[in-house]
Amino acid sequence: MKIKNNLGRVYTVLNDFEQAKKCIDESMVLSKKLDIKESLKRSYSYLGDMYERKQDFEKAAEYYKKYIYLSEELLNSQITTVRLK
Repeated sequence: MKIKNNLGRVYTVLNDFEQAKKCIDESMVLSKKLDIKESLKRSYSYLGDMYERKQDFEKAAEYYKKYIYLSEELLNSQITTVRLK
């Protein structure tokens, strides 16, 4: 998953948005299937970056919001875990 996300970042920098989306989407599918939220969070951020670079700001904002929501969810989960210890 990390490799696919990183490849997506490289393709984004190269302005190959089709390949970037393909790689990041593949990472997202695996992240969801295996319930790896940190990787999914990263995918949302990278898709936001990709759409921002494409100047599709509405789509970028959509993925940045997903990134923020999942980041807060993970942080709250960590806080709860610490409090229970």
